[in-house]
Amino acid sequence: MAAPVTWWTPTVSPLPNSPRRHPLADYRWNESDFATGYDAAAALVHPYYVEIQDVILDQLELPADTETLVIDAGGGSGRLAERLLERFPECSAVVLDQSEPFLDLAREKLVPFGDRGEVRQARLQDDWFSDEERRPQAIVSMSAIHHLDRDEER
Repeated sequence: MAAPVTWWTPTVSPLPNSPRRHPLADYRWNESDFATGYDAAAALVHPYYVEIQDVILDQLELPADTETLVIDAGGGSGRLAERLLERFPECSAVVLDQSEPFLDLAREKLVPFGDRGEVRQARLQDDWFSDEERRPQAIVSMSAIHHLDRDEER
């Protein structure tokens, strides 16, 4: 029998003399056990998890003979990027996430792809795009946008 799944939500706590504490300080996905547990159970707790990845990959029109870049915004453990790199051998992928434990998992998944796979720690709400030297063919996000506040979704 599978272990029960516990849901976690990110929290932001105020500091004394500060209206808000930095969002990464209490972000629960910064706990290694949470990230590892979620990664192991993702396909079980998310209906159509693999099917949604399939749809995203099927929608990408990447040239087969040209080097391209895809950014996975909020890519967590790198599952989507791993599948992307398997399917598109000329493609490079950047997994962008604010959780270092998730990025550690992504690094492990992307090792077989050498320099085609990269991870970067950044919040989606921050200006991470202006530092990108290469123009991406696509920016994808499977399940991170719902963590943003309404005004941050823009």
